[in-house]
Amino acid sequence: MRAIVLCHIRQVGARLKRISAILLHPRVRLFACLSGGLALVLVADTWLVQQAYPTVTSEQRHALGTAAETIHEAVWDAQETQRRARALAHAADGLAVASGATPKGQQPPESASERAHDEFVRRLDDWRTAEPTDDRLHAAANSLQRVVRSLDAQNLPFLETLAAEPGRLYQGLGSTTTILLVLLLAIVASLPDRSLGEFFARVGQKLTAIKTPWVSLDLGEGDVQRSRLAIQVSLRNEVNLAMASYADLARQHDLTRKVGQLAQRLRRQMDEDQRPASFRLTLHVPFFVSGNQLVQVTDYFGPDGKELRLPGVYRLFSTRFGIIGRAWRSRKSEYDPAVPTLEEELVRSWGMTADEAADARSQARKTFLAVVLKEPDPQPERARPLAVIYADAAGLAAFDAERESTLSQDFLALAGPNEDRARRASDWGHSQKLNERAVTDRIEALESALVSQATQNQLIESLVAMSKELRWFDPLDGASR
Repeated sequence: MRAIVLCHIRQVGARLKRISAILLHPRVRLFACLSGGLALVLVADTWLVQQAYPTVTSEQRHALGTAAETIHEAVWDAQETQRRARALAHAADGLAVASGATPKGQQPPESASERAHDEFVRRLDDWRTAEPTDDRLHAAANSLQRVVRSLDAQNLPFLETLAAEPGRLYQGLGSTTTILLVLLLAIVASLPDRSLGEFFARVGQKLTAIKTPWVSLDLGEGDVQRSRLAIQVSLRNEVNLAMASYADLARQHDLTRKVGQLAQRLRRQMDEDQRPASFRLTLHVPFFVSGNQLVQVTDYFGPDGKELRLPGVYRLFSTRFGIIGRAWRSRKSEYDPAVPTLEEELVRSWGMTADEAADARSQARKTFLAVVLKEPDPQPERARPLAVIYADAAGLAAFDAERESTLSQDFLALAGPNEDRARRASDWGHSQKLNERAVTDRIEALESALVSQATQNQLIESLVAMSKELRWFDPLDGASR
């Protein structure tokens, strides 16, 4: 628990350090300067717009509200009078037709107030539905003045202010929105890539629809898709947190140096056998989240004990995968000097999927070694495995000097373009390539060399401490080791 808390604290510190580094980046500083300059220009523009219009006091707003109600009632009364006049004229025409007379066909002319009101409504709708510019707003205000004049009402001295006030508010809103947008872009630009991805993933979970006065979009993907996305984000976060814990403990226990010394010890063993050293070596330990997975906790190391900087560190492997899975399940070290490269055989005998078999075949590695490191226990048969040292090489019998030539000749003779020969090579790769005693002797020699080195440089003690801190023998999914 203490390790996880310390890991959280270090993660926060590392994230703050990354954010500060991003904020101090020259391009980010240039973007911030440009954004600040644009914001100052917009603020100045808003201030100039506000100075160009008179200030409306609370008394004036009250008077404007009263005037608006009066105008509305007057226009309504005028329209009602016109409707009644038209109804009477229509009734008169109906009576004329019923009596056999010719209707006059005359309608009361549309009043000036009605025309002015219709124009005001049209211009106001135009300002609301189209782009709300000041020109459209002033046109609506001018038509409102004509409505007042057509009703012979006293011209209000605040109508110009009525036209100016919404325009001023609109200009201020535009400037504020732009400033907020610039600040939002600056914040998003300063986020680390991982945080940015998680941020938009969470937004995608919550955002199901976009509705505006102009458009309505349904973005919902259904409950199943949203649940899948939520689970995906949650699992990714859990795995990232777990890997951060492994990385933190690996640094504390100096695994890089200790595993590098294992590679050097294996090279010395090969030098004693007068074998050219060309291999890569790494370390796999249990994954404390799942009881059926191993995690590659270090980089690959070459014969000189230096990191090769290859991709793959903190990858997860099933305990049923390849030679490391077989060694972990059996709790016994495994050595295979000539693994077949037929994909079908890798799937059936080595626990690989079709994709994994294709990837393994493309790497063209034929010699594999998996040495199990166990807890110190007075009864070795009861000792639990702590980790698997994994090493591979491209050549046949790379870790076995005595039988390389024989194996190479037999392999080339049996593995040819003919399908039957390839099938025989696959069978031979598991049963006839080395007798059991020779393989057992070689495993014991390699295991003794690596385990003694792991004991000498206290790698096993570090693994015991890590197993207790991460509790990987009690995985979170409840699976047994």
